[in-house]
Amino acid sequence: GIRCESHRYRTGENLFVPSMMSPFVALGSHYDKVAGSPGANDNASAIAVCLEVLRRYMEEPFTHFGLQVFFFDEEEKGLLGSQAYVEQYGVRGMLGLLNMELVGMGEEFALWPLREHHEERLLLAFEAQATAKGIKSTRLDKIIMHSADHVPFRAAGIFDAWTITRISQKDREVAAHYY
Repeated sequence: GIRCESHRYRTGENLFVPSMMSPFVALGSHYDKVAGSPGANDNASAIAVCLEVLRRYMEEPFTHFGLQVFFFDEEEKGLLGSQAYVEQYGVRGMLGLLNMELVGMGEEFALWPLREHHEERLLLAFEAQATAKGIKSTRLDKIIMHSADHVPFRAAGIFDAWTITRISQKDREVAAHYY
């Protein structure tokens, strides 16, 4: 019962559930995978979260803003799907984008690329909810992965666009070695 739209572009196809009102918050994931990988954590885990958020939103919609959910293609090929979306549709009405990448494992949130001075509304609301739920969240200005589907939205002027990853304390300690 959820209306999903297809966005075909030269080399792929994005799927998205459009917001029924403006302004809206966007939630993103990608459905392509690295060759040879089953794609479970990268990025079927994020797709599952997006579907659950949509289910809950259908039961209890927001009253002051809408929700638009993306399932991008070709993230692993250089963000081609998200770039094509922004080029064709732009970002009008979008308040922010919470993009998800590798959210199936770990006990804390890594929010990136974010510095301590970021104080955008979507980010602050997310951090407040994580704190209320007792889940640690850490802003990282760099991470081993160099990019994700938030990048084209930032380039188009949506500064409250960032990526969330679930990470274990052990993985965070290992990752710090590479910063």
